[in-house]
Amino acid sequence: MAGKRGNPNFKAKRGEAGYTERNTGPATKAAIEACATFPTAEKFTEAADRYFDECDETGVLYGEAGLCLGLTKYNEKGRTVTLKALRNWYDGESCAWLQDAVQTAYLRIQSQIESDPRYQEKGGMATRGIFLQKQMRFGGYQDKIEAKTDATVKIIHGSTMDESDFQ
Repeated sequence: MAGKRGNPNFKAKRGEAGYTERNTGPATKAAIEACATFPTAEKFTEAADRYFDECDETGVLYGEAGLCLGLTKYNEKGRTVTLKALRNWYDGESCAWLQDAVQTAYLRIQSQIESDPRYQEKGGMATRGIFLQKQMRFGGYQDKIEAKTDATVKIIHGSTMDESDFQ
């Protein structure tokens, strides 16, 4: 069966028309969870909360890279959690059962960016806070919208015009 625009290799993404969930049986789920870094959202949340609690105790600001390091430190399997893996979980591209928990962790980071006074201090941190809030996973805010202003003007002169009209 040909997909979008006749392309036989087209694969619809989750949420798009034509998407079908594959490998959803109990054996597949068990196998995936057995080899996953975090077999459940609860395990992910426990590790993330330990990272956030550690940051609160030491006075360190939350961050995406710090979350990866915390998740690496606190997962039971001792696996390294990369930014790419964390972002894939956030987007639901892998380990879909973690998506809500990962997005909640990002919301916690975003909340700190928006409310912690250290992001408002002079000396570069205000710039960092603004930059971070422009990142899609931390709000995706825009400070201004730039409209494209390509305009073409075409002037058509009537047949009654001559050189004297341009002087």
